[in-house]
Amino acid sequence: MIEIGILRNLVPLSTLAERNLERLSFELSPEQLPKGAVLFREGDGDHDACYLLEGGVEIVSERLRRRRVLQAGTPDAAFALAPVRPRDSTAT
Repeated sequence: MIEIGILRNLVPLSTLAERNLERLSFELSPEQLPKGAVLFREGDGDHDACYLLEGGVEIVSERLRRRRVLQAGTPDAAFALAPVRPRDSTAT
């Protein structure tokens, strides 16, 4: 379960009706990964939306030659990580 208050701060979930947020809060469960674990790899074709709720994540795109570190609680953390499919970056 994820608190509704957290979901209200995530884009585009913040646009959902209250009853839909309530339903989602019970259907979703956060995952806590150890430092250095790979969330997804560049080229993956999964359909998961990953949001950073705590800590930090490094996002690297070999193809685009781009690297950035994202921290929870920042404005950028309100958006899903690398939403393009197939994934255009690797997140660790």
